[in-house]
Parts: sequence; structure tokens; C-alpha cells
Amino acid sequence: MLLPQYRALALIALLTSGCAQQPASTTTAAEPRQPLTGQWQVESVNGGGIIDASHLTLVFIDAERIAGSSGCNRYNAGFSQHDKDIRISAPASTRRACAPALMQQEQRFLQALSESVSYQWQDNHWVIFSDDKGEPRLKLIQQNPAP
Repeated sequence: MLLPQYRALALIALLTSGCAQQPASTTTAAEPRQPLTGQWQVESVNGGGIIDASHLTLVFIDAERIAGSSGCNRYNAGFSQHDKDIRISAPASTRRACAPALMQQEQRFLQALSESVSYQWQDNHWVIFSDDKGEPRLKLIQQNPAP
């Protein structure tokens, strides 16, 4: 006959043993959709957050052009895509002056955008743009995604 404290341990071991057999749940990237379209909100630049209410956006105008807000100014650039590879020309931007912190964020964003060469979907609504070394440069969330 098992002592009460050993019965409790045996019950805990029995209940948790099934959990140990199952693989941990991981978030996997969804297969890329072709092509990237629509409007996106930038949530991260170079792995860091962005200034609240600065509204960094990226809009795919067509298969060859992107545009949006860099927080202070408007920008546009040439764009091409092949599979998971992307090419973005040096963005052209308006030259409105803003607070120094917004201007610095804007420069980091435009540089990260122009250095991005690949992308990966994450959880169906997020896209990560990476540079030629595989480092994440931008994290974007799709606005009004298709159902």
C-alpha cells in the first residue's frame, strides 16, 4: 500500500507524463503569399520598437512601387519581388523637419528599408524584412488583411 504522499506524487507523475511526450507548440511562418500587397504598419525597426503614434507605414502601390509615411515625411521607392527575395531602391523622401527623435527614427527606417533583401511571413499577418546577413530589419503588420 502506497503512503498518501507517494500516491500524490504517483498521480502527478501520471498526469504530467502525457505532456512530456507531446512536442512543444511553436509558431511557424506561414507560406509566403504572392505578391506582397496592401498597406502595412511598421512595428519594429532593427529589432527595437518605434516612437508611439509615429505611424510608419508601407503601401505596395503596384508590383514596382512602394510608398508610405516614414513618421515625419512621405517616401516612395522602386520595388521588385521574386519568391522571398525583395529589392527596394533608395527611397525618395520629402524634407519636412520634425523633432530630432522622429528624424533619427526616420533615417533608421529608410536605411533598414533600403537594405532589406528578403522577407518571411510570420503568423499570417506579420512580415519580417531581413538584410543580406539574415538580420531582421523591419517587422510589419498587415492592415485590413484579407480573410
